[in-house]
Amino acid sequence: MISHEYKCIFVHLPSTAGTWVERVITGRDWWKLQDSKPRTWFRKRKHLIASQAKKEYAEYWDEYFKFSFVRNPWSRMVSLAKHGMMDVKITNGELDISGYVERFQKDEVTLEFDYRFEDVDNLIKPTHTKNAIYENMIDEELDFIGKFENLAEDFKYILDVIGIETNIKEKPFRDYAHLYSDKVIEQVHDLHKKDIERYDYKFGERRTISTPRTPILDVLECKNIVENVAIEDDIEVVLKDELEEGEIEIVTDVKTTGSTTDCDTLICINTCENDKEHLEHLKNSDFYKKLKENNSIGILEYYRGSGETKFHDAQLHLYGDERYDKLHIKTYEMIQWCIQNLRFNRLVKLDCNFLTYNHVGERTRKKICGIDRVERSIYKRKFVPYVGSNGREFLIRDFNAWSKQKGIETMLDIPYWLKDGTWYYCGKCYRINYEFAKFIATSETCKTIVQQHDVKNEKGYHPFAVEDVMIGRMHEAFLESNE
Repeated sequence: MISHEYKCIFVHLPSTAGTWVERVITGRDWWKLQDSKPRTWFRKRKHLIASQAKKEYAEYWDEYFKFSFVRNPWSRMVSLAKHGMMDVKITNGELDISGYVERFQKDEVTLEFDYRFEDVDNLIKPTHTKNAIYENMIDEELDFIGKFENLAEDFKYILDVIGIETNIKEKPFRDYAHLYSDKVIEQVHDLHKKDIERYDYKFGERRTISTPRTPILDVLECKNIVENVAIEDDIEVVLKDELEEGEIEIVTDVKTTGSTTDCDTLICINTCENDKEHLEHLKNSDFYKKLKENNSIGILEYYRGSGETKFHDAQLHLYGDERYDKLHIKTYEMIQWCIQNLRFNRLVKLDCNFLTYNHVGERTRKKICGIDRVERSIYKRKFVPYVGSNGREFLIRDFNAWSKQKGIETMLDIPYWLKDGTWYYCGKCYRINYEFAKFIATSETCKTIVQQHDVKNEKGYHPFAVEDVMIGRMHEAFLESNE
């Protein structure tokens, strides 16, 4: 994050109150910010490591005040787990960091970075060292490094330096020791050995800290910041008269099988009775044969149009009418069913006609759903929570052009929540991980998003039933819930 108003650069380490810091200084979460630059410009710069920030902000690096925050490594790992981040998990009441190590450790060097926008090979340097994480992320000299445990005092110092007046309340320490086995205590110690020595951290230490998720309006007395935050959009605010009455419900019973999975990657093929030829073409292809030969992959076809929801011979038939403008509901209910009945690590939504799609030119088709792009979405970047064959920013003008091409009359004003900047992947093929799928199936936030897309016009048509954009909005909410 950079602020030209206050002449400062913030190196944001995840789970160190960084989003809260961004809101205090800039008035907004950088993941949601958009002004003269597109939203992705801010998102790619939210979690830069120090060497990336120095390169990105080279023009200002020597002049601006540069700072970061670190956190007790044992406490931070628990925070990552509780928010479903970076493959740190709590299983049967015990912390498990094996997924984190697999994702970020290379040749004994652990470099935590924003894998959504960068590749580790482009970042790792000879100066990066083993037995350190913070040292590798803060790999350039900064003016000040504060501690999460001393947030009120340290952040007050930073704000005094850059010229913001505020008051921060403190809240008590939260215990985490009961989630650790002796083995995992040592694992975290080995990963962070140099950080622990440098910042004098100890396992289980108790200090009074300020919680990073305290609502900013409760703790700030700075008028210019409050005015900015007051107009911030809230994804959970819904006008009741915009919603269609329906039976959209969240899942409350999730299949839990410990460490056992039904498959590593679950391929869910969206099809219908009218798409039999497309499905047959797909199932006779070398692409499909490759899927079938992979023992870690499970495949199901999902339909809508049944009098009841049923599953037989790898076919999921969902209750309700099969309509193009209800694809958002069809996909939402498919994800819910999978979360309730199966255990997987990744779920791929794949349209059965992606090989035979001919509504665009061949060059465009390859960009949207070429086999190489689809296979990369299935087999590569396995730790990314959301990826697909073709990613893009949502733009109202593109939506209007798409509606015109499809012959759809919206007959409604564009709703406030459908706005430029949402990053989403084309519905022909995208992949979500288990934690994101679970969030979709079980959260009230995602239920609200589905209801928003389910609004109908006076002809009974759902003009905003853009399923892939809906999943993109859910991903934004998922990331926000993990901050």
